[in-house]
Amino acid sequence: MVNLVDCAQQPNLQDCGLFAAAILFEWVTESVNTPLRINFTLLKMRPHLALCLERELVEPFPRGHVSKRRKAGSAASRQVVL
Repeated sequence: MVNLVDCAQQPNLQDCGLFAAAILFEWVTESVNTPLRINFTLLKMRPHLALCLERELVEPFPRGHVSKRRKAGSAASRQVVL
């Protein structure tokens, strides 16, 4: 069984790794039980990730508006049985 978590989606075909890194950062620094519907600032994300890797730092990804988060335990998720 796999739990699918509601999270931000990249708007194109080439930024999936970039969004995976940004979402993983949010997931690790927040809570596994909170939805990750974040409006990242796409044009700033790639330079931000490059700078973090160069400096060996981890900092929040640039964002516009953060959606309201639900209470812990009420995250929108689905279970998929494989």
